[in-house]
Amino acid sequence: MKKNPWLFLLWLLISVPVFASGDPDSFQIEVKPSTFAVNQSVDITIKAIKNNQVMKNYIGNGFLEINGVVDGKKITYEDYVVPSDGYIDMTASDQGVKTFSKGVKLTKAGNFTVDMESVTNGAISGSTTIIVTSDTKLTQKEISVLSPIPGGKEDKAAMSIIASAPELPNARMQILLNDLAIKEWTTDAAGLLSETVSGLKLGTNYIQIKAISVAGEVVGLSDKVVFTYQPGSTDLFKGITATPNQNLKLWDKVRFEVITEENVSSAKLIFSWGQEYPLDKQKNWLFTKDIMLTQTGEISVSASFSAGEGLAKTYDQILTLQAKDNLKIWEVKIISHQELPWALQISRETLGRASEKYGIKYGIAADALSGLVLTTWDSAILSGFTYGKEYFFQVLGVTNDNIPEGLPSEVISFVMPVATGTAPTKEALSGSALVEPQPEATTESQEMPSAPKLPTCVIKNIKVSTEKIWNKYYLVRKPWEHIEKYRVYRSDFSDMSNKTFLWETEVPRYEYPFDKTVEEDVYAYYSVEAICTDGQKVEITHAKKVQVGPLEDMMLVLASTALLYLIYRVYTYRSY
Repeated sequence: MKKNPWLFLLWLLISVPVFASGDPDSFQIEVKPSTFAVNQSVDITIKAIKNNQVMKNYIGNGFLEINGVVDGKKITYEDYVVPSDGYIDMTASDQGVKTFSKGVKLTKAGNFTVDMESVTNGAISGSTTIIVTSDTKLTQKEISVLSPIPGGKEDKAAMSIIASAPELPNARMQILLNDLAIKEWTTDAAGLLSETVSGLKLGTNYIQIKAISVAGEVVGLSDKVVFTYQPGSTDLFKGITATPNQNLKLWDKVRFEVITEENVSSAKLIFSWGQEYPLDKQKNWLFTKDIMLTQTGEISVSASFSAGEGLAKTYDQILTLQAKDNLKIWEVKIISHQELPWALQISRETLGRASEKYGIKYGIAADALSGLVLTTWDSAILSGFTYGKEYFFQVLGVTNDNIPEGLPSEVISFVMPVATGTAPTKEALSGSALVEPQPEATTESQEMPSAPKLPTCVIKNIKVSTEKIWNKYYLVRKPWEHIEKYRVYRSDFSDMSNKTFLWETEVPRYEYPFDKTVEEDVYAYYSVEAICTDGQKVEITHAKKVQVGPLEDMMLVLASTALLYLIYRVYTYRSY
């Protein structure tokens, strides 16, 4: 029974609602407290529900009313107050949930239903039951605890609580464990409460449940139920996985996932080199940690678990891994040469095994190390650097086939000190000489390879944008000389891990899929690889975060900046 139909018709005529794509399955109505006195104002919350979840993108309207019978007669709109005269407008800002503080009041006592249906589709509706008492001050209602049973024994740290309060449907309940309020929950329409609690102590415990009104009054109280907690199982460990677990090397990062009993509260791994690593709890039964390997050879892993008061257990050698030696460039030192003011002496230390030779990359920017020289010695002297100019350096291990290996050093900056005297005849990046100590009769120049051929497409700062042409979405790149084709990759992660190859195209444009049917904003990460006409690839150093559904007017969002750039590092090999 809708109030004032003429007003309702007028409202429909002047309203211009914008409805979301798709309707909810139903409306969920919550009145708190669900039992209250005559002329008492209480809160009401309305939720749009689809697939048992709040439909956050819902936009629409509904009609709210209260129905019931008092003294053999149906109540009318004059007997109650509801928000906005019953015309509920849900906008995008509501995110599928609309709450009205003190929005409901009745002038008559009895049992009633609060009902709401969609303006455009009467099949979409929702309802809840309320109780209005004639007492100005509510009396406490009965609450019966069904589980645990008085004098019973519990063997699980996560215990099931079941209670019944027929006079308190949809009421706010407070669960007390040993006189401490540990959780709040709401009864269903029949006044039933079902919830799981943890934090039991060994031995005697007791549970009590309170019903709390919106004003903070205790309107229901159960008896204290005393029970005993004694864990039934001490086998806390269930399993462990390591990813990766093959072809491991020193300083590799391995992700460990440990499965336990649900009552385990903390866990840690203990490695054969003595280090202990506390694990991160993801679920009641799952602990994880990313750990760097700092030992070679056979690595044994043990674990220790705690599961509440007085329960702890250690498991020895639950996993064994094999890690090979690895190379890591550690301490890099850069000093000005005493006799050659335009030259630098660069030395390094190596952790783990030694490399066949070492490369020194350098340039005028940290992300543009375009120069490279090779050496088999612990230190090298590079010449041709300009006074007062800042340079950037990185040292890495290199195989005899000129393939980088191991872990390189950090990129280090060095500003050439201002000096007097003869300036270098050649700038370092345009043809610097490598000056090395001459050990016995062997010279470094005899071991240096010839400089490789420069690629035909040296690319920097290419902007990648998007275009919408009719109903299609494209990644667009600026055309560049000497690029033969492009390769497009997609990943669900910003670091482009587990990336998937999508397409190879000769045009600087790629149509990416856009799903308009999804209900939540969906994103993916794309990267583009260019292939030069000489066959060399352009490396991608950043990924682009792209919105792939559902809003059509939001095609592209960058992960942290508005620019995606591609930097190709040119390795030039110089010998003199």
